Amino acid sequence: MQKIIRLLSALMFLALFTNGQNEIDSLENLLSKTSGLTKAGILNSLSIKSASFDTEKAIHYANAAIKIAKTEKDKNLEANCFKTLGSIYQISNNFDLSVANYNQAYNIFKSINNLPAQASVLNSLGITFRHFNYNTDAINYHKQALEIYQNINQPSGIGFSLNYLGSIYWKSGQYEKALEYYKQSYEVRSGLADKNILAATLDNIGMVYKDLSEYEQALEYYNKSLKIHTELNDTNGIASSYNKIGSVYWRLNDLKKSLLNYKKSLWLQKQVENSTGVAISYNNIGNVYKNTNQYDSAIYYYNKALSIRKALGDPEGIAYALNNLGSLYLKIIKYKEALNFYLESLSIRDTLGNKKNVANSQNNIGLIYKDLGNYEKSIEYFEKSLDIYKEIGDKVLISNGLNYLGGVYWKEKQYELALDYYNRALKIRQEIGDKNYIAGSLINIALIHKSLNNFPEALNNYTNALNIYKTIGDKKNAAAALNYIGNLYKKEKNFTKAKEYFNEAYKARKLIDDKSGIAYTSLDIAGLYLNEKNAIQAKPFLETALTNATSLKNKNLLKNAYLSNSTYYAIMGDYKNSLNFYKKYASLKDEILSIESVKKIADMQIRYETEKKEKENEWLNKENRLKELEIEQQNAKINRQNLTIAGIVLVLLIIVIFSTLLFRQNKKIKKANELLALRNVEIMQQKEEIESQRDEIEAQRDHVTQQRDHIEKQNTRITDSIEYASRIQSAVLPPEDFIKEVLPDYFIYFKPRDIVSGDFYWMTKKDNKIIIAAVDCTGHGVPGAFMSMLGVALLNEIINKNKITTASDILNKLRENVIKSLHQTGDPDEAADGMDLALSIIDFENRKMQFAGANNPLYIIRNDELIEIKSDKMPLGIHFIEDEPFTNHELELKANDLLYMFSDGYVDQFGGKDNRKLLARNFKKILLDISEKSLQEQKQLLDEYFYKWKGEQKQIDDILIIGLKVA
Repeated sequence: MQKIIRLLSALMFLALFTNGQNEIDSLENLLSKTSGLTKAGILNSLSIKSASFDTEKAIHYANAAIKIAKTEKDKNLEANCFKTLGSIYQISNNFDLSVANYNQAYNIFKSINNLPAQASVLNSLGITFRHFNYNTDAINYHKQALEIYQNINQPSGIGFSLNYLGSIYWKSGQYEKALEYYKQSYEVRSGLADKNILAATLDNIGMVYKDLSEYEQALEYYNKSLKIHTELNDTNGIASSYNKIGSVYWRLNDLKKSLLNYKKSLWLQKQVENSTGVAISYNNIGNVYKNTNQYDSAIYYYNKALSIRKALGDPEGIAYALNNLGSLYLKIIKYKEALNFYLESLSIRDTLGNKKNVANSQNNIGLIYKDLGNYEKSIEYFEKSLDIYKEIGDKVLISNGLNYLGGVYWKEKQYELALDYYNRALKIRQEIGDKNYIAGSLINIALIHKSLNNFPEALNNYTNALNIYKTIGDKKNAAAALNYIGNLYKKEKNFTKAKEYFNEAYKARKLIDDKSGIAYTSLDIAGLYLNEKNAIQAKPFLETALTNATSLKNKNLLKNAYLSNSTYYAIMGDYKNSLNFYKKYASLKDEILSIESVKKIADMQIRYETEKKEKENEWLNKENRLKELEIEQQNAKINRQNLTIAGIVLVLLIIVIFSTLLFRQNKKIKKANELLALRNVEIMQQKEEIESQRDEIEAQRDHVTQQRDHIEKQNTRITDSIEYASRIQSAVLPPEDFIKEVLPDYFIYFKPRDIVSGDFYWMTKKDNKIIIAAVDCTGHGVPGAFMSMLGVALLNEIINKNKITTASDILNKLRENVIKSLHQTGDPDEAADGMDLALSIIDFENRKMQFAGANNPLYIIRNDELIEIKSDKMPLGIHFIEDEPFTNHELELKANDLLYMFSDGYVDQFGGKDNRKLLARNFKKILLDISEKSLQEQKQLLDEYFYKWKGEQKQIDDILIIGLKVA
C-alpha cells in the first residue's frame, strides 16, 4: 500500500507542475531517483506520453515497466502495461501485436477478477478491431464490455460502451442503429457529472441526424452541445460546435449561414491558438467561397490551411489541403494544376497507407479525366477507387463510387449501363437511409429516363426526389427538382404543366434568393412566352435573367439570356437590338466553345507530358546502356592486351626452353604460328563488331545530345530575358552611393529566391528625414517582380509627388492605390494580390521616428533587449477583414539602438533537423545573439545561419532584412 501511495504522490506532483515535453523530461529525471513500483509507474506513463511521436521508445518504456511489475508481483500494474503496449501497437497499425498485448492484459485482469479493467480492455479490443474494419468482432467485444459494466452497475463504462457501438454502426452506414446506441449513451451520461462527455454524445447524435438529412434535429443537438460548451467556457468546444452547425447549413445549401458559423469558429480557434482547428476552419471557409464562385478567396483560405498543415508537419492534413486546391483548379478549368495537386495528394496518401483517402484521391483524378472527355481513363480511376471502397466496406463511399461511374456512362450515352450503376447506388443509399443522397440518386435516374424518352418513369423519380427535398427542408434542391419537372413537361410539349412547375420553382428560388436558379427559371418561363409570341409577358423574366447572369458572370447563363433577348426583339420588330443581342450571343458561344478547346489542349498536354516522361526514361536507359557498353569495350581492350602479353611471354618461354630443339621442332613452331595468326584474325573480327555497336550507340547519344542542347538553348533564352529583367529591377532600387550617404551604419541582406524578386527596399530623404520601406509583394519570381515595380512607382508618387510624410498616411494611400491599380472591388473574380510592408521615417538628428506596418513589424534592440513594434494585421490590398486605418507609431530613439525591418522569407524558411519553419521567436534570438557584432558582421552571420538552417532544402521565398544603427 505504501508503494502505491508513493507512486500516486509522484504522479500527482508531475500532473500539477509539468505538462507536454516538460512532463516527459521531468518523468525521465525521476527515473534515476526511484525504484520498484514507483519506477514502473513512471515508465508506463512515459510509454503512454511517448506513443504518438516515438513508438520504439514507448515500447521500450512499456517493456521495462512490465519487467519491474513482474519482479514486484503487481498483477494490476503488469496488466496495465500490457494494455499500454496494445494501444501503442494499434497507433502504429500493427494489428496482431496490438491484439496479442490486449489479450495478455485481459487474461491477467481476469485472473485477479478485476471486472472494470477487463471491460476496459474489451472496449480497447473493440476499438482495435473497428480500426482495422473487423466490425463484427468489434461489436462483439463492445457488447461483452457493456454486459460487464451493466452487471457491476458502472454508468461511466456503460456510456462509453454504448457510444463505441454507435460509432461502429455509424461508420458502416447503419444510421438508425447508430442513433439507437448514441441515444442510449446520452440517457446514461445525462446523470453523470462530466458535461464534456455529454456534449460529445450530443455531437454524435447531431452527426447521425445530419447524415440522415434530418437537419432540424441535427441543429437541435448541435445547439444543445454548444450550450454546454458555453456554460463550461470551453472555447475549443464552442468553436467545434460552430463548425458542426456550419456543416449543417452547408448541407442545406444555406451558404450565408454556413460561412457565418465557420468564421465564428475560425475567430475562436485563433483566440486559443489551436492551429489544427484554424486549418479546419480555413478549409471550410474555402469550400464556401469555392461554391459561391469567389475563387481568389477560396485559394487564399486553402493556401492558409496548407501552410498551417505544413508547419505542423501533418501529412494527412497537407494531403487534404492539396486535394481542396485540386478541386478548385478543376472548377476553374485549370486541369494541369488540378491534376498536379491531386497527384501530390495521392502520393502522400499512398505513403500513409490510408486506403479510404487514397481512393478519394483516385476519384478526384477520375473527375478530371471525365471533364476532359477522356472517359476510358476516368473509368479506370473510378473503378480503382470503387474496389478500395468495397474492400473497406464503406457503404456510403461504395454508393458514391457507383454514382461516379454512372455519370461517366451517361456522358458516353450508354444509358442502360448508366441506369444500372445509378440503381445500384440508390439501393445502397436506401439501405443507409441518407435522404439527401437518395434524392440525388432519384434525380440521376430521372435524367436517364428522360434521355431514354421514358416520360412516366422520369416524372415519377423527379417527383419522389422533390418530396424528399421538401421533407428534409432542402429548399434549394426542392426548387431545382421543380424546374427539372418543368423541363420534362416542356420536352413533352405540355406547356401548360411546364409553366405551372416553372412558376412554382421561380417563387421557391425567389424566397431563398438563389440568383443562379432564378436566372435559369426566368429563362425557362420567358422561353415559353416567346414560344407563344407573347413578348410582353416574357420581358420582365428576360430582364431578371440578364441582370442575374451579368452579376454572377455566368457565361452559359449570359449566352442563353442574349439569345432569348434577340428572339424577343425580333418578335417586337426591333431588328437592330435583335441583331446586337445575337452578336453578343454568337461571341459568347465562340468563347464557350474555346473552353472545349482548352479541355482538349489540356488533355493533349497531360498525355504529352506523360509520354515525355516515358521518353525521358527511355533516353536515360539508353545513356545508361551506352555507359555500360563503353565499360564493356574497355574491359575487352584490357583483356586483349592481357592475352597478347600472355602470348608473347609464352612464345619467349618456349624459345628459351626449347632453343636446343629448334630444328627438330620447326614444324611444330610453324603450326603454333599459324594458330596464333588465326587467333589474331578472330580478335580483329570481334574488335570490328564491337566498334560497329559503339558507332550505333554514339549515333543514339548524338540524337539525345541534340535534344538536350535544344532545351538548353530555350532555357538560356528564357533565363537571359529574366536576367535582363533583373537588371531593370536592380536599377530602380536605391543606389548604394545614396544609401551610404544618408545612412550612418547599415546592412541590407537581400536574397531573391529566383533571378527577380517580389521583395524590394525603397528609400528617400525628405526634410532631413530618411524614409525607408521593406516591402514583400504577393508571389516571387516574375509575378512578384511585376508587383514590386508597381510598388516602387506608387511609393515614388505618394512620397515624392504628393509629399505625404506621415508613416500611416503613406500606407493608407498606398493601399488605396494598390486596390485601384489592381481593380480590386471585392467581387468574386478580383485579384487577391497585395503587399506586406514595414515603413520607417527616421530623424537621426533629433532621434525620433515614425513607424507603420502592414503585417510586418519593426524590431528594436536596446540594452540587450528586443522590443517589437507590432504591425497592423492587414495587407496593402483587399482583405477578408474590413479595412481600417493603419496605426502610426511615434518613437524616441536612443544612441546605439539597432533597428530591423524585414519580409517573412527568412522566418518562413523550412529547415533544421525536423524540417520546420524557422519562426519569429528563433529569428529574434538570432538577432539578439549577434547584436554585439558590427552590422556587416551581422549580415554575414545571418547569411551563414540561413544556409546552415536551410541545409538541402530549397529556398521557399524572397528574403529581405534591413539593419540600421542609431549613432
